[in-house]
Amino acid sequence: MGKKNKSGKHYELDDVEIIRICDKIFSSGGSWSDINKYFNLRNTSQSVQIRYYKAKLNTKKSDWDTQKKVKTLEKINRDLERKLESVDTVYEYIDRVVGVLKYRNDNIDISVREFSDNKVLVPVLFLTDIHMGEVVKSEETGVDNDYNSDIAKERINYAVDKFIDTSINDLSKYNMHGCVMPFGGDMITGNLHDLAEFNDLSPVSQVMDLIDILDVQIKKVLNSFGKVYIPAVTGNHGRMEKYRVKTKGRVNDSLEYLLYKQLQKRYIDNKDVIFSIDKADFINFSINGRVFRLEHGDSFRGGGGIGGIQVPIKRGIAKKQQTAVAANKPFDTMLIGHFHQHFISDELIIGNSIKGYDEFSKSLSLPYQDPGVTSFYVDTNGKITFPNNIYIKTSKKSELGVKVF
Repeated sequence: MGKKNKSGKHYELDDVEIIRICDKIFSSGGSWSDINKYFNLRNTSQSVQIRYYKAKLNTKKSDWDTQKKVKTLEKINRDLERKLESVDTVYEYIDRVVGVLKYRNDNIDISVREFSDNKVLVPVLFLTDIHMGEVVKSEETGVDNDYNSDIAKERINYAVDKFIDTSINDLSKYNMHGCVMPFGGDMITGNLHDLAEFNDLSPVSQVMDLIDILDVQIKKVLNSFGKVYIPAVTGNHGRMEKYRVKTKGRVNDSLEYLLYKQLQKRYIDNKDVIFSIDKADFINFSINGRVFRLEHGDSFRGGGGIGGIQVPIKRGIAKKQQTAVAANKPFDTMLIGHFHQHFISDELIIGNSIKGYDEFSKSLSLPYQDPGVTSFYVDTNGKITFPNNIYIKTSKKSELGVKVF
């Protein structure tokens, strides 16, 4: 099939050209007779018609295939978007939380070292061992410290407000760059041992009440510092297995994991509040090059002797560091709670408890400490500075006072 041009030569046309020529003749009011004349064919010839309709059919089939592929890709894309929304990924943290974020395994690097000014600090407020729902009576411990759910709420509010005031007003010559707010576990007291007999809230109510309380505190910190990063680990009190801590499935057995996940959902669309919640019992994160290893601390044993709790903990740190180095996850500073004692050094930070001195502390012969919250700051060189125990003075009327620095 061909078209005879003025010079008498014939040439083959592809399907696209056939369609173009036929459609042009049809659009100008022509018919198949005109098309046959155009191609110098007999009026009875149907060769052009056959090629035309076959070409049209192939084109439609190609269009249908393309549309089908597009719809498939769109569905895959929607599925991926839903999965990305539900996955706990630190990549959301990039360019959103303080400084520059880098991700390696479970290691988050919060860096403000691009600032040459040493007056830029990253504030850290370590909330751990709240033991929501537990009741402590001073007549049973022999010290002036009562505790219950109402007092817990009051103390948390006070400690966070004092931390914000200290950071913004007492340290006003420094620029605060975001805030790191680790949750160190034992945020609820659970029903371990004989606690169920004396608690003022059930474990479910402990979780529900604390979600609302912590939500308020996160909003206050966010409004004050602009961005918040919250690494969160489970303790030993939130477990549903009453008599022992599981070595496998520890996180899935903890109501604190539910607490953290529900809190995280409240900020799913807020790119300035980022949670790290892992299935392991520890989380690594680094501030200006200093790597912190956050875990609850119940894996450490001892501490009742004359040497105090630091000696067995430091032995445990040395063992954990050997494993961490072999796994390419070394750390500089261990960050733990569990012991309800305030202690800060370059190697070890132990967070105080707002619950204060209780039967547990007494059983370990730990020195008395007023309830409080541990906080500190990290400068642009990765140095821990302004270590602080936000003490909460106690009385039976739970009137609050302050003793800072």
